[in-house]
Amino acid sequence: MKRTLYIIIAAMLLCLPVMAQDARNRATETIVQDVLALVPIQNQADFNNEMQPLVSAAPKSITMLAAMLKPAAQRVNAKVEYAIHGAVAFAGTNETWAANVREGLKQAIAAQSDKDAKQFLENELRLLSKTEDVTYVAHPASTPYAQAYDKLVSLGSNAGPEIVKAMKNKDHALRMQALKFATAKGLATDELAASVAKKYKSLSEEAKCDVLYWLGDNKIASQKPLLATVVAKGGKPAKAAIEALGKIGGDDAQKTLIDQLGGENNAEAFRALCSFPGKLNLLEPLKAAEGDKKLSLLKLASARRYTDAADDILKLTKEDTYSEAALAALPGVVTPEQTNAIIGALTVLDKNPKHVPAWQKACAAALQTLSADEQYKKISFFTNQPMMPKRALLYPLLAATGTDASVADLEKIGDEAAIEALGKSTNYKAAKPLLAAAKAGNEQALMSYVNLVNSKEGNLDSRSAKLSEAFELAKSVADKKNILSKLAGAPTRNAFLLAGKQLDDKELGYTAATAQGYRRCRRRLCCGCTPPKALRDDSC
Repeated sequence: MKRTLYIIIAAMLLCLPVMAQDARNRATETIVQDVLALVPIQNQADFNNEMQPLVSAAPKSITMLAAMLKPAAQRVNAKVEYAIHGAVAFAGTNETWAANVREGLKQAIAAQSDKDAKQFLENELRLLSKTEDVTYVAHPASTPYAQAYDKLVSLGSNAGPEIVKAMKNKDHALRMQALKFATAKGLATDELAASVAKKYKSLSEEAKCDVLYWLGDNKIASQKPLLATVVAKGGKPAKAAIEALGKIGGDDAQKTLIDQLGGENNAEAFRALCSFPGKLNLLEPLKAAEGDKKLSLLKLASARRYTDAADDILKLTKEDTYSEAALAALPGVVTPEQTNAIIGALTVLDKNPKHVPAWQKACAAALQTLSADEQYKKISFFTNQPMMPKRALLYPLLAATGTDASVADLEKIGDEAAIEALGKSTNYKAAKPLLAAAKAGNEQALMSYVNLVNSKEGNLDSRSAKLSEAFELAKSVADKKNILSKLAGAPTRNAFLLAGKQLDDKELGYTAATAQGYRRCRRRLCCGCTPPKALRDDSC
């Protein structure tokens, strides 16, 4: 009889594993033995950590495990079967892994002489089959997982009672196999959910969590009353119910989750609300909340970019209790409409100068949706007013616009704060006033000039000449070394000669040799030797 075979991911696979090589550089034999020493693995993280290298080592790891299978009568195959079934389940999330595990199973089946072992391996291969329409063959002598799955397949759309019955099973893998079968076969209906919910009180705590996660994964809104009741009772199931409500959504679910903020389930509720479907309604809860709950709501508003609360959060920055939390939340909620208020607050910071960077960050966030010219227009309105208090705090924001006009304004202002701000500009025109300040003795301006030239000047000869001029202005050894290292990226004769003059300097010699060595390598099209060797070996 022909049936469509749905590949069911087993219980242990609750989340997509991270792809990585075996960090311990173990041989395949060691990987296999380490897994067998740990099974049955109860912890999800441990399961992922052990199964990833096992499937990565397939097909060899699978054939090794399969070779350990003994005749069923000896009843010694539990650990090996667990490991193989776990690998099959884990590999189901990644086609490369799945292909290698399939190959291992095929090789193992061909080499296996024991009938029961061969049937077990065939069933595992069937679970990873890429063919949608396959011949269904029951294997009564195979593992409990395969037997249970075979029964579900045979029942098809009538498998509901068997799925409900599976919730009483102590084996997490079998429960999850049944629930995932329901999802894959389109059986996760309100009717089945109601039948499962009737058994909820009699289930183990772990089984309760399995059911709650399943309700959330399938967004079964009819069971929100159950989920809300579970949340109210607390404990481990409450955390699972919170996650489920976060996936299902709705105003009632949102209220339940917001009520959990600031309490023992704060982290879970916050996480669920961060990914909550639809727009949140946080204004009233934010106004009414106090203490830890208010702090969590401020963070949530920022994380969800809840701009409706921008003005209220601005007001909270003036309250001692919540000022810092409100200020930290501002960048996530502000819009251009709050720019003037933020600039007003920023330019009168007498009591808390330590908050200047946070206010500047909030101002930049408020402006980020505007074009560079629009940003410049808003900020320059204030910086062009000589009587504006502490207008220098706006200079970095002005420079950040990167406009020609911002460079011209800051150059005209010309004081130390303006030059410092120019050092943060990405506009190459800032190089001219920075060099002028460097020639006047401003070492910080010199290094800002060097960094700007190094990143913006595309012509190698011009870059080399400008960096060489900067080298002559540099006073500290650290700055000279910095410039020499950048000259290595401008392989010109001028740069080569400048580096050569520093070879006998005990403090600069090595850096100069490195720079000159790279240059010699590049001029000779060398590919791979280190700078010291390049300097010694002309054959390079």
